[in-house]
Amino acid sequence: MPAEQTEQTVWAHVASTYGPAARDVPQEQRQALLTTVLARVSIGVGLADLHYQWR
Repeated sequence: MPAEQTEQTVWAHVASTYGPAARDVPQEQRQALLTTVLARVSIGVGLADLHYQWR
C-alpha cells in the first residue's frame, strides 16, 4: 500500500472520529496527534480494510 494514501485514509478516519478539533490541526502537527491517539494501524487485504488500535 502506498504510504501517503494510507496516511491520508488514517487521518480522514481520525478527523471523522474526533470532529472539528482534529480537522483544524495543521498538517505539520498531525503526526504528533496520531502518535497520541493511535497505538497501531494494521492493513488487511486492501486499503479499505484498516484496523485501528486506539490508546
